[in-house]
Amino acid sequence: MNATQYKEAVDFDQNLKVGQAGVVRWTNCGRYFSAPGIVTKLNQKSVKVKLSTTVGDYPLGQIITVPRISNWTGWTANNSFWRN
Repeated sequence: MNATQYKEAVDFDQNLKVGQAGVVRWTNCGRYFSAPGIVTKLNQKSVKVKLSTTVGDYPLGQIITVPRISNWTGWTANNSFWRN
């Protein structure tokens, strides 16, 4: 990640709003998932996202919790919420 990408990621994180659409990415038991979703709750270190589609064993409407970009100890490209 270069300096421009870093600034873009931090700006995105600081401007997150409940109801914002984007893509949630997460891993579970060595499997990688990615799906469109809507932010339902913002915490200091995490984002709760409601799935807009069924993905694997995760039904439509399931709430997924992922680290915020500003939580560098928990955030990775595979566990994140990002714009479409």
